[in-house]
Amino acid sequence: MQLYQLGPAWYRNTRISFLVWSFLGTACIKASTTEDPIDRRLNPPSKDANDKISRDLPGGDRPSREGQGTQGAQGEEAPLPQGTKLPAPAAPVEKAQVKFITGAHFYYNDDQDQARRRTFKVDLPEAATSYGKITLETRLYCPAPACDSWDRVGSLGMETTEGVQIEIHRFVTAYGVGQRMSVDVTDFATLLKGPTQFWVQIDTWSGPRRDGGRYGGGWLLDAQLVYEPGTPARKITHVIPLIQKQYVTYGRPQEPTLRQKSVEIPEGTSAQGTVLMFITGHGQGNTENCAEFCPKTHQIRMGEQEKSQTIWRDNCASTVTDGRQRGTYTYSRAGWCPGAAVAPWRSDVTLTPQELAQQLTQFQYRPQAYTNRLDSGYNDQGHTLPQYLVSGVLFLGSIDAP
Repeated sequence: MQLYQLGPAWYRNTRISFLVWSFLGTACIKASTTEDPIDRRLNPPSKDANDKISRDLPGGDRPSREGQGTQGAQGEEAPLPQGTKLPAPAAPVEKAQVKFITGAHFYYNDDQDQARRRTFKVDLPEAATSYGKITLETRLYCPAPACDSWDRVGSLGMETTEGVQIEIHRFVTAYGVGQRMSVDVTDFATLLKGPTQFWVQIDTWSGPRRDGGRYGGGWLLDAQLVYEPGTPARKITHVIPLIQKQYVTYGRPQEPTLRQKSVEIPEGTSAQGTVLMFITGHGQGNTENCAEFCPKTHQIRMGEQEKSQTIWRDNCASTVTDGRQRGTYTYSRAGWCPGAAVAPWRSDVTLTPQELAQQLTQFQYRPQAYTNRLDSGYNDQGHTLPQYLVSGVLFLGSIDAP
């Protein structure tokens, strides 16, 4: 009834035709935008349609975090389809500090009353591998009546779920004063997460009840891990033990110094790796005053590759401690200084295609050949057995690691 009021008959007929064709056109357009996915594969969409698909599929141009759309090819803001749900952004990790040792007392009164080695259980951040840097901070200080008067070897490590001991930090105590140390342990990140058991050993022979505390009461220790946000310099996915911490007697031909091991290579490992070795020399009054005061070359072999390094440290006089040391702390030594952390020897290695295919390689370690012609009369004072304290691991990444 209302159409007849719009004008003459020719106008009314034209107007009706226009409305019908508009309705049919709109329906066709809607049908074309809901085409069957199979048709889409058989009849590839145009470039314009592909641009829209790339925005809608994972991996295409993503909307901004504010949900304001994406920039088009001409710099225009493309609107998001109504009802689009943006994926929740990954929560960034925040700096974390985990103090796992506070005031732990290391001492020796006698064989029944001593604490030279202690263990500590702690829950570490599960996302440890998402941090850019992990630093181990430690502090040694004095119990009553005083700190140990002598320089003592110390180690901090962890025990894997398989019961393997892995050393991640070695140090030598100062003569009678405290010290603070900070070392980068980021490469151990794959182990520094979740429930973890640490161990610490300090080879002190002093205690508050031994000789009336004449040589001090041992040591007190604090330790914490600091996790900092960021991207690590490299992504380590495997830490493979090569040598668990042990002493290698030096200068006795009848006692071999060679240490070797068959190393299983995990599937999907990249060819590039790094061997990390802690090596320190101990013992004096021997031929060449080994092994504390003699620079010697040490060799590792991974498959067909050989690497060598002279283990020696000549900057002991610059060591910073919590107070002035006594004793011979300024003397150069085989890989260590009293009152300082031990710097490990790092050596890059490349696995061969055959080793990767067989998932197996061979590792060897040996110090330079040497014969001690004064191998007798040890007195635990000025003449002590020459030895090297060694441990080592292999760091590997995955071929898929960024």
